[in-house]
Amino acid sequence: MGLRYFTQYSHFLALVNPLRYNLSRMPKPYNQTCPIAQALDIVGDRWTLLILRDLFLGRRRFGELLASSPGIPPKLLSGRLKRLQQRGLIERAVYSQYPLRAEYRLTDEGLTLAPVLEAILTWGLEHSFSGPDEVREAIRQKYAAAASTVETETAAG
Repeated sequence: MGLRYFTQYSHFLALVNPLRYNLSRMPKPYNQTCPIAQALDIVGDRWTLLILRDLFLGRRRFGELLASSPGIPPKLLSGRLKRLQQRGLIERAVYSQYPLRAEYRLTDEGLTLAPVLEAILTWGLEHSFSGPDEVREAIRQKYAAAASTVETETAAG
């Protein structure tokens, strides 16, 4: 087979890495009856649990979410937020029309993921975190404070 020439640069890019230029594409579902696989269809793709973590810790605005996870492309964050909203895990509240600005919050359904986040945090601290004990304890305290705030808000609302 001889050399292949591309008539358009976009054809070359599509051949090299199609996912890089189609960030909002839905990931391929597991299509299994297993509850773990079905849960991963919702929250198992890259960045989603970190977005949920940030919302749980009180970050609300798009810019805050973007800054807290270095490396996440804005278009990908936007897509993940839309999917979490469609699944009923978060809600979007517009706080400014010009320019359009919104805040995101976990719904009651989204808050049910708190024990999952806590279990992942505990496992990560025990099995993969290499920082000093003071930092480990500060992380635990920050999570506990967020959990306490969530419980207070849930009881009041």
